[in-house]
Amino acid sequence: MVRLIVKKYDGREEIFSSLESETLIGRDDPTSGIINHINFSDNTVSRHHAKIYFEQHYFYIEDMDSSNGTWVNEHRIKKVKLLPGDKVSIGRNIIIFESEGTRTLNPLDFIVDEEKLDHKKTIDSNYFILQKLSRLLTVTTNLEDFLQSVIQMIMESIKASKGALILLDEEGKQKNIVTTGEKVVFSEEAVKQVLRPGRPSSW
Repeated sequence: MVRLIVKKYDGREEIFSSLESETLIGRDDPTSGIINHINFSDNTVSRHHAKIYFEQHYFYIEDMDSSNGTWVNEHRIKKVKLLPGDKVSIGRNIIIFESEGTRTLNPLDFIVDEEKLDHKKTIDSNYFILQKLSRLLTVTTNLEDFLQSVIQMIMESIKASKGALILLDEEGKQKNIVTTGEKVVFSEEAVKQVLRPGRPSSW
């Protein structure tokens, strides 16, 4: 079963679960006799904007020389085969293509309330750290500040008083070093021993 989830620019949402052999997408103009299966009534959409059709076991979308173009997964297209989960942009509107056995997921559905986490459990503690890291990625632009926050979270998780976070370049040379705690001392030889194949990555 194939269906289209249509999200209009004004917040309205429609679901089309039975597609025609050719589904026309555009802006209706009754005075000119132009009626589309999927109508977007805003000026970012051309009257004949795009069409979705079935051909040789697959669904395709084709732009019909629209003014603002048809975009699939943020790439402007002329004609392309649709795959489950593809996001089609028609002006300010979005169409999600779904087929049998697939479902569009909302990432917000997977966020767990921090109050429900048990920080004594390793899996909950790790999830809490990952959630904090994801937030840092959206607000921290300075690499040094970000790495400092990362090592502080790690130390908090493993109940350590001091440690070092070392980033290496492609040649294995030290690129960034961040420490926390008092008098953190280590040698290059110690780092080489830790990174030696077969050895654990923390010490």
